[in-house]
Amino acid sequence: MAVAPGQHAAGQGHDGNRGTGHINRLTCASMHGKTKSIHRPESGMSWNRRRFLATGTAAACGLALPRWAAARPDGRPLNVLFLPVDDLRPLLGCYGDGVVKTPHLDRLAARSLVFDRAYCNYPVCGPSRSSVMTGLYPDQSGIYGFENADSKAGRVTCLPQHFKNNGYRTARLGKVFNNPLDFAPAWDEKPFQPLQPGRTWRSAAYQLKENQDLAEGVGGAKRGFGAATEIADAPEENYEDAWVAAQAIAFLEQNRDRPFFLAAGFNRPHLPFAAPRAYWDLYDPDALPPTLWPGAPSGIEPFMTTPWAELRAYSDMPKDDRLTPGRERRLRHGYYASVSFADAQIGRVLDALDRLQLAENTVVMLWGDHSFHLGDNGIWAKHVNWEMTNRSPLIVHAPGMKAAGKRTSALVEFVDLYPTLAESCGLPVPSTCAGRPMTPLLADAAAAFRPAALSQYQRGPLMSYSIRTERWRYSEWRNRPQGGTVAGRELYDLEADPGGTRNLAAEGPEPVLKEMAARLQACLDAIPPALAATAEAKKG
Repeated sequence: MAVAPGQHAAGQGHDGNRGTGHINRLTCASMHGKTKSIHRPESGMSWNRRRFLATGTAAACGLALPRWAAARPDGRPLNVLFLPVDDLRPLLGCYGDGVVKTPHLDRLAARSLVFDRAYCNYPVCGPSRSSVMTGLYPDQSGIYGFENADSKAGRVTCLPQHFKNNGYRTARLGKVFNNPLDFAPAWDEKPFQPLQPGRTWRSAAYQLKENQDLAEGVGGAKRGFGAATEIADAPEENYEDAWVAAQAIAFLEQNRDRPFFLAAGFNRPHLPFAAPRAYWDLYDPDALPPTLWPGAPSGIEPFMTTPWAELRAYSDMPKDDRLTPGRERRLRHGYYASVSFADAQIGRVLDALDRLQLAENTVVMLWGDHSFHLGDNGIWAKHVNWEMTNRSPLIVHAPGMKAAGKRTSALVEFVDLYPTLAESCGLPVPSTCAGRPMTPLLADAAAAFRPAALSQYQRGPLMSYSIRTERWRYSEWRNRPQGGTVAGRELYDLEADPGGTRNLAAEGPEPVLKEMAARLQACLDAIPPALAATAEAKKG
């Protein structure tokens, strides 16, 4: 099955000149009702209390912004179609890529609000998804890896449970939480995990027997992974994402007359890059664009980057040397093919939504759990705390939204997704949610929102905390066992250096470093207490 190229909108880059930051004195703390503020303006702009109160508090807290909540004409609740996509970078036609073929997601974007600067809170599947599904920052939940989310954050009402508590029928298909058994009571229907008999998640993506055997350790081989890429002449319906799409369509057909929350998670383009041959044939590998920024950033310490162990775990990847140009070409080809395959499966679900006349009664939220490097900044996969790793696609459609067909450059975080869905459907936002509803942006794409977006990533004893402001990305690597002493800093001027190729922390400018350090600390101070600390306080 070939996919016809869609109309590719000329996307707005994430690093263009957007002014100098008209809410620069605001801090993350102001989002949570705290009064701390930073007096060092990002652009040399002078601020005073009157000006702050006039433009800052209302813009940051949403108090004077237009409210927006979706509703069906008949007054019945809106449905939710929730679409997480694994390892999806903003490599879509609607994000300005002129080569990739994603007609279905481009069509969704044409009637949605496209977020140009949405950032995950942690660039790894488990903690990123947990932040979305619980509304908690990783430092609140304590989820930094593959821990079971409900074992760490089971005391909070997760996103699907909130909708279930309010009369929605909930279903989970494919990968939503990282662990398929997390928060099992939140789902009315038993979670569907697409695995063939005798197969585990290690081999689920493969169609060729040699890759299946390598993954499952057949014949005495060490159990691990097969090839990083696979081209197979296999029926499309054999692939796990096609199963998810089929199950999602069946759910829509069976629940069209009742409010539902359907989470359908798609695995591609996560490694391995395995898709039917027809999707590989959409691209000439020699015509695919190379990375614009192939080298590691200058001025970084070794712990700030990664040896890309995730990719090296696959059987056909070198363990200790650089990739050949041919291997790099093959991997990029596989990623593009996988994105188009995922687009086609999601398109089937969106087509069913239209056919069943549910599209105008359903809030659709599509998001990539984090981005993915294809040789950019000298790495493959993720596991760093850089701009390209954290910036992820986010597309939101809601019936009646005023910002349909537009895009926004507002800075948003993944902890904002849960409260946005709740408020969009007229539900109360749980007090445990650390984020804030993005509904003002659904009414006005140019509305002020966050002055900074926060991400973090742990490597050994070091935790990197990073903020993205209008112009800068600033990170501190803190040694937690040593009381949080700063082991290293990163500063990137993304206006002048959109690829983040030069770490300016060692050379200044000192006023910017001081301002960014203060703003980062304000963001961290604004995070509500960790669940463990809250539990201990209650015991006391």
